[in-house]
Amino acid sequence: MTKTPLEILIPFLLTGLLVLVPYAHADDGSVININIDVQGIINAVNGIGSGITGTLDSIPSQVLGVFGGAFKGSLVSFNDPLMQLSQTLLTSNPDPSGLYGWWQSIILIISSFYLLLFLAIGFMFLFSSLNPEKRMEAKEWLKNAFMMIVLVNLSFVLYNLLLELATAITQFMWITGFENFFDPNTFSNMGAASLLLYGLAALLTAITLFVRHIFLLMGVVLFPIAIFLYYIPPLNVWGKMIFNLIGFALFMQFLDVVILVASNQAMLQLAGNAGQNLVPALAFIIIFLINILLMFYAGLKSVFTATENSKVLGFAIGAMTGQIAGAITSLKSLGSPATPSKEIKV
Repeated sequence: MTKTPLEILIPFLLTGLLVLVPYAHADDGSVININIDVQGIINAVNGIGSGITGTLDSIPSQVLGVFGGAFKGSLVSFNDPLMQLSQTLLTSNPDPSGLYGWWQSIILIISSFYLLLFLAIGFMFLFSSLNPEKRMEAKEWLKNAFMMIVLVNLSFVLYNLLLELATAITQFMWITGFENFFDPNTFSNMGAASLLLYGLAALLTAITLFVRHIFLLMGVVLFPIAIFLYYIPPLNVWGKMIFNLIGFALFMQFLDVVILVASNQAMLQLAGNAGQNLVPALAFIIIFLINILLMFYAGLKSVFTATENSKVLGFAIGAMTGQIAGAITSLKSLGSPATPSKEIKV
């Protein structure tokens, strides 16, 4: 009969156990205990698990930190050239020499009207020789014509002198100390929110300063036209309108510098205060609002000055803006006689 492998293996296992019995029991009867400490392994596994959990928990904050740092760096990189642009536009005026060719073209066009002007003055002397008032009016036109010719041809020099004078005043006030508003170290240590507010305020201010800069460049061409119109009595109001706009543009620079000087003093007085870093941003917001108000006021003043002397223009502007009452008033004044008729009593 054939035995199975297990039946063959059992005698060998029993023999091995009998042989190992003396080694399991010492001669003095003491028992050898074999202990395996698995607590260290458990602690190691728990440590690895907690480390992985902490790493996973810190991933969102690290990602936000990376994006926040990149956003802050972008704001600093954007604010730096913006500050330099604002500083240049605020402390200097455009150089008109680049538009000298355009100025010469305008002078050539204006000069073509001189012959017509003197012909009109000659006819005024011819047909008003018997009227003293008309003769005085003709003499006034002749005097204005000579003044116009001289000033129109000197307009480029005069306008350049005005720009240099305004720049000199600004540069003089610049040394009083508000250049720290444009120092990159002023906003490099700000938080992302403060940098965003600072950049937005500076951007709005730079837009108004750039509009002013462009208008002053256009003034090279507008200034001789304003002189020409100012010395023609029927067109005098249009010359005044252009002069007003140029004057407001030059005054805007002076007012902006005064605001920065006052804001710098406020910043020095708030030294150590938590809100000190907000002073430059608030100063730029104030400059933006003041510039917008000045532009709006200059535009309204020019329009009202023109409409007061031109009833047709007043009616057209009133109709376009929906001011029906103003349009009707202008229309009535068009149809009314210049002087009221007097009743003749017999």
